[in-house]
Formats: sequence, C-alpha cells, structure tokens
Amino acid sequence: MKRSIVPVLLIAITLCGCTTMGASADKVAKVPGPWVSTSDGKTNITAADRERCSAVGGEIRQTGFINFSCVYPAPDAGKRCTDGSQCNGKCLAPEETAPNVHTEGQCSDMVNRGGCANFVINGVATGMLCVD
Repeated sequence: MKRSIVPVLLIAITLCGCTTMGASADKVAKVPGPWVSTSDGKTNITAADRERCSAVGGEIRQTGFINFSCVYPAPDAGKRCTDGSQCNGKCLAPEETAPNVHTEGQCSDMVNRGGCANFVINGVATGMLCVD
C-alpha cells in the first residue's frame, strides 16, 4: 500500500503560515483587540483584554481618533527593511526622507502604534502619513 506525501505537505505548508515575521504564534494569538470607541467614548475593552495585552509586554492605547489597540514591543525593532511586510510592525523611513524617494527603512519599535510616520512601501518613502 503506497502512502501519499500530499497530506504531510499540506500540513507543513499550513503550519509554516501560522506565524508573523518572527513573532511566535503563541504571542500573536494572545494579543487582544483592536477596539473602536462608540459615539459616547466607551469601548468594550475588558479586564481580561488588558491582562492579555500586558502579558505580551504591551498596553492598550488610543491609536487613532476612535481606535484602541494593544501596543507592544516589536521583536524585530531596528531591523533594516524595504516594506512593512518584512516587519512585525511597520517599515519606517527617516522622517526627513522626501516622498517617492527609493530608500531603506527600519522596523518600528512597537506593533500597532498608529499615528503619523514616514513609511517605506516597496522600497519607496511615502512621506508623512497618519494611520488611524
């Protein structure tokens, strides 16, 4: 009886896709959020959400006009990059880099940080953009 290798390959391929750029699957699975505040300024953030965020070294912060996220340290902070897909957080160009200039950046020090920055996308600086 000849066994097929296809099921084994499918499982291996599936497992390889479970992590994000160096972050452990366990750590990513524990990060709660994001949340959106309602018109009266309330969110559905629970004590358990705060504990899970704290467990990965993060804290829940307002990361936009109405958004809240668990902001936690990026394990690849400072790594050279040419696109955010190479980072746990974002690929950031030096602030003084002009828009539409080919450049290399560094991975952000935090994940889910929000705010304004000069991002690098496909090796090109965006100029200052704000992410909500």
